[in-house]
Amino acid sequence: MSNKTHKICTALAILFGATVSSVAVAANNCTTGAKAAAQIWNEYGEVIKPLGCAAGAAGASVLSGGVALPASAATFATCMRRANTADKATKGMIKAWNDLNKNGWGTIGNRDLRMGGSYEGAVPSVATRMWIMSAPVTDPFVRLRVKKRDGGWNNAASTRVTVCAFPPEGPGVDESGEKIWSYEFDSGKDNQGKEIERVFAVPGTLLTVAFKGKSAAKNFKYGLDLERVGHVDHDVVIAGEAKPGATNYELEASGGLVQVQGNFLNGYKATIDDGDRVRSHKAWGRVGGGNDAYAVAGDIERLELEDESAAEVFVDGEPWNESGADHSVVIDGGGGDGATEYRIVAGDRIEQVDGQLAGHTVSVQDHDRVRGDTAEGRVAGGADGFRVYGDIDSIELTEPSAAAVYVDGALHESSSAEKSLPEAAQQWVGTYRGRADGRRARLVVESNRNETALEMKFEDLDRGTELTTRIPGSHWTSGPDHVLDNLVFTGDDNKKRFGQLILHNGGEHIAGYSLWKDNRFGVAFSRDGFEAAAGSGERVSSVEDWSGRYRGFGDGRRVELILDVVGDSLAITWRGLDRDVEFTGEIVMLDEGNAPDHVIESVELTSPDGSSKQIGHLYLHTWDDHYISGNTVWKGKPYGVQFVRVE
Repeated sequence: MSNKTHKICTALAILFGATVSSVAVAANNCTTGAKAAAQIWNEYGEVIKPLGCAAGAAGASVLSGGVALPASAATFATCMRRANTADKATKGMIKAWNDLNKNGWGTIGNRDLRMGGSYEGAVPSVATRMWIMSAPVTDPFVRLRVKKRDGGWNNAASTRVTVCAFPPEGPGVDESGEKIWSYEFDSGKDNQGKEIERVFAVPGTLLTVAFKGKSAAKNFKYGLDLERVGHVDHDVVIAGEAKPGATNYELEASGGLVQVQGNFLNGYKATIDDGDRVRSHKAWGRVGGGNDAYAVAGDIERLELEDESAAEVFVDGEPWNESGADHSVVIDGGGGDGATEYRIVAGDRIEQVDGQLAGHTVSVQDHDRVRGDTAEGRVAGGADGFRVYGDIDSIELTEPSAAAVYVDGALHESSSAEKSLPEAAQQWVGTYRGRADGRRARLVVESNRNETALEMKFEDLDRGTELTTRIPGSHWTSGPDHVLDNLVFTGDDNKKRFGQLILHNGGEHIAGYSLWKDNRFGVAFSRDGFEAAAGSGERVSSVEDWSGRYRGFGDGRRVELILDVVGDSLAITWRGLDRDVEFTGEIVMLDEGNAPDHVIESVELTSPDGSSKQIGHLYLHTWDDHYISGNTVWKGKPYGVQFVRVE
């Protein structure tokens, strides 16, 4: 459909923990950001003191699932686990970062890299550009996206991108940081639009991203995004170094999987080899003296080793099926208020665990009692864990607000820790009608029976398909209230990926994009329907189809959008009808035969008084050119926009 070809290489690499090794001094290593990182960590310790969560013991600390904080960051674990406190600490670090930047190391060109931020820039000739986080990563998984932007006759430089992680100072920590990934974009213009993604599990570290130009007299125009990642249900480690010999293996998951590399809770370091293969929901590989690892969405439907004696398998840091138990239960008081007694009744028998269970550190206390099919105990800030044989008949807490209950690694529906959906989640509930790339569609959002998650149903009314997904209530404790990323809807042997859905201010509209063959296609919904008065439009066939006058909404406010293709450029006029303000700008649509067709990205509009508006993306719906949706960007966060053609 589009004559704009993006060469997207998506190879996710998740690095668990942050054990730091010495890096030799070179032109593009981690030493450049070491001084800044050390000063930011010092300021972080001061910022969190008033929040009452700085105290803690050193040593490895589980953050979530199979992901652990580095030992030197364990004293900050309480801050990083509590979403509200982590958010306050991050906001407090913005001023501290600005002060530090003005007082010494601003001359090296550091730029503030924030979670949820989307940035653009250029590297001239052999210069260096470096981005550094003003506050540490507090999420289990983050995605970094680097792109060589389109356009420009001189945008042809070879450039190396290096990502480094800096934990706080402590025993075994090299102050020069750890290089966790690097990639070199080749010189030339044929790779304009090429995009690389990496997903890291590096909580408790500061990330730096350095661009080093390698071509004199040429430039490199880049885009850079950092965002949270959810919907990873399990991590799997196939550890060949633990046993003699070698074995082939096969792995299959219900919701898809990606191969990962890095350090895991059980101490095994995983690598990616040329012989390993991943295809959507399945993976095949071989280990012999080394280790392979995967991040899994959904359930593990199949995990088989050709020779079980040649490797050990760990899921979420725990031996896979070693116990033969049917379920795991964790009563976690770490994030609760006060103390609670509990009682678990099983269909067969129960065993208490001391150590690691389903990604949690659990212990046995004198007052805990297990008798056959019943377990009783008390938690107050700690966690107790059990292997359950047979069905789970009941789980009861005397003070439900004092602990969270996890069954098989997932928050149990009886747990009051997330039983009442946050108000921000409730704002999504409703029935929306609109368009999915121009086709008639409906989106139904409801809370589930136990009010622990949102259930979403997507219907393509023109194609007769119906798909569903679930978003846990925990999303609204760790992600932006109005944004849902990376949703996978499934049903009827079919699935559809939505890269992003954005709820407008006021909750009346939802905009975003779906993904197909790594290309983005716009979606837009409204509670009252989203239909063009002019009726059906045409299939998009060229960039001239953008021209026209549109009416719609920008984050819930009324907007008129006027687009005019003139020569090789698209002139854009944005009129805010509720705020009586006008912004204008233009984007080159034709560049040496490689032009965007239904996508516009990264356009800055300006008003007569000098203020600006940043358009992140606009998508012209390819099945009906009467519809446009997308997002603007303000302070690093996306806000939904959607329009219908009026003439």
